[in-house]
Amino acid sequence: ILSKMTQYCAIALLTGDAYLGVEEILIPDEISRQVTLPERVTSFNADKLQAIVNDLQVCLACLYCFGFDFREYQVGFIEQNGVTCDLRGQSAERRQLEIGAVVHRPVRDGDLVFVSRHPAVYKHSVIALTARIHPGKSFRINPLVCSPLKGDFDGDRLHVYFPQAEDARVETRELMGLKQQFQALSSGNPVISLTQDMLVAAYMLVSRHSFFTAPQIQQLGLHADRWSLPDPAIVKPRALWTGFQAFGLLLPSELAFSTRTGVLISDGELVTAGDDGSWLGGGTDSLLRAIHEKFGVAEAIAYLDSCCSMLKEFLHIEGFSIGLGDFSVSDRQREAISELLAYAKENYVE
Repeated sequence: ILSKMTQYCAIALLTGDAYLGVEEILIPDEISRQVTLPERVTSFNADKLQAIVNDLQVCLACLYCFGFDFREYQVGFIEQNGVTCDLRGQSAERRQLEIGAVVHRPVRDGDLVFVSRHPAVYKHSVIALTARIHPGKSFRINPLVCSPLKGDFDGDRLHVYFPQAEDARVETRELMGLKQQFQALSSGNPVISLTQDMLVAAYMLVSRHSFFTAPQIQQLGLHADRWSLPDPAIVKPRALWTGFQAFGLLLPSELAFSTRTGVLISDGELVTAGDDGSWLGGGTDSLLRAIHEKFGVAEAIAYLDSCCSMLKEFLHIEGFSIGLGDFSVSDRQREAISELLAYAKENYVE
């Protein structure tokens, strides 16, 4: 982490994927085949690890094509009966695993890693995430995780570390996990919350002008935790669901929440939203903080995961763009501005 060389670290370009969970990271397949993790053979994982060892010849061939001579050996060996065995050219009998052996296998889905974006200057700069392998060339994370990492997608590089020892993996999970550092040390507010496109989409979703047909609300419902859709708010001339109902699919069924700005949620249903969208963020009076305090960090993370995928799907349906008309000033607004400037010059300018 302190910029020292390590054989179990990778650096690549950082990109975003809103369909990922906030506790997940996509790792390129090329990197996953170069880095190994030790795993001890037990009666529970013997068949799984034996299949990996039997399939290592394919992995070694791929590594050889890429020219990773050192990693070719590193991926292809096991520790058994106190002896380190190179698997290249070994017979099937020599590659038969015994209970207690240690297999140095490639990284796969579900492995725990921790990431940082240099310079890592405070606690939340290092976060543990669950790996998923993909065929791309860059690391991908949920855009909401950029906030604690102080990063963005304009060319930033992300450092990913692969803990080797079992105690290191336990410390990674228990000390660096997003659940363990969900609240900021300074304010107590969540370190991640809806921002940028997700925040704009949430504000548009809860507006009074959002209505959805049956296929649209079903498509949005695929990304929510609730499986049962409410009755349509409008029945004739055709069935329509409101944005309030769509947003309610993201909320815990027993949630009660209100603000001084006119927001009211009762039994997990959004009743009024008001004109202020600050409650959708991660501030002191935000919905996310209320979910975290009443239902725990697991429910708060599940809410964020559902929000990201649903709101991105909503933007595909509704769309959001800015044109020159959004920057034009009407004649009435120009007159009001001129009157304010004239009043200021007359009363405040000497």
